[in-house]
Amino acid sequence: VFATTAILLLIALIALASGLPQLDRSPDPLRPKNSTAYATLDKIKQRLGLVREPLWLIARGDNEEEVAQGLARADAILARAVSNHAIGGFLLPTPVWPQAHNQTANRATAARLVKERERLATAAINAGFKSNAVQITQSVLDTWNAALASTNAFWPTNDMSRWLLGKMAAHTSDGWLAAGFVFSSASTHSSDTLSCSWRDELGSAGILVSGWELLGDSLLRAVERRLWLVVTPMIVLVLFSLWLAFRRPAEILLSLAVLVSSGLALLAVMRLAGWSWNLLNLMAIPLMLGTGVDYSIFMQLALRRRSEEHTSELQSRLHLVCRLLLEK
Repeated sequence: VFATTAILLLIALIALASGLPQLDRSPDPLRPKNSTAYATLDKIKQRLGLVREPLWLIARGDNEEEVAQGLARADAILARAVSNHAIGGFLLPTPVWPQAHNQTANRATAARLVKERERLATAAINAGFKSNAVQITQSVLDTWNAALASTNAFWPTNDMSRWLLGKMAAHTSDGWLAAGFVFSSASTHSSDTLSCSWRDELGSAGILVSGWELLGDSLLRAVERRLWLVVTPMIVLVLFSLWLAFRRPAEILLSLAVLVSSGLALLAVMRLAGWSWNLLNLMAIPLMLGTGVDYSIFMQLALRRRSEEHTSELQSRLHLVCRLLLEK
C-alpha cells in the first residue's frame, strides 16, 4: 500500500512539474456542449464572416445631450483603436442621435421655411409639378412645425423611426441609454479583447462595454474574489469536523494527507488529459472538500471498528487459552 501510494504521488508530481492545469476564462463552459442550435448558429456566423460576436457598447446620461457627448468620446476612442488595429470596426448611433444644440441652432431656419410652405407649394405647382409631388415636402414641414413646439430634443414619431430608434435607444426612469457595437478583427485574439486599453478608456469615460465574450471573464473574476470567503470557513469547518470525529492528531493528519493526495491526483489527471479549470468546475471545490472529508471519516471509522473487533477477538482467544492452561 505504501509503495503504491508513493508511486502514484511520484507520477502526479512528475505530471505537475511542467505546470498546473490552465484557467479557462472564456464563456464557452456556460454554453451547452451538444446543442444543434448553437452549432447551426456558428455555421451561419462563419458563412457571414463573423469571427466572433460583437461587443455591446452602452452610453448613458440624464438627457440626450449627455448621451451625445458620451457617444462623441466613444467615437474618438474607438477610431484610435481601429487605427491601432486593436479592433476591426465599430457602429455607433451618432448619425441618428438627436443633437439638442444643432436642433436649437436650426429652429429659426425651420420656422422661416414653415411660414413659407404655401409659397413653396405654389412655386412647385407653377414649375409643372402636380399637387401630389409636394406631399412629402408638406409632411416634412408638418414635422418641423411639431418640433418647433417642443422645448426638448425632438424625436421622430412615425412608425419606421420608432422601430429604428428602438433598436439603439431607450428612455428609462434613470435617463437615456444608447447602444452600439464593437467588432473584433480577425487577427485579434479573445484574450487581447479581455485586456485592452480602449476598454479602460471607455470605462473612464463612463461608457459600458459588455458582451458574451466578456461574460466568462467577468463572472470568473467575481468568483475568484469571493471563493476564499467560502473556502476559508470550509477549511475551518473541515478541521473542526475531523477533531470531533477522531480527537486524535494522527488520524486527523491522516485525513488531511488523504485530501492532499487526492487533490494532487486530480490536478495530475487534469494536466495529463488537457482539462482546465473554468467557471463551473471552480465552484465545485468546496463540494469536493466536503465529500473528501466525509470519505476519509467513513474509511477511518470503519478501520477503527475493524481493529476493535479484531482486538476483542484476540482478547477472547487469549482469555480462553488462559482458562485452559489454568484448568490443566
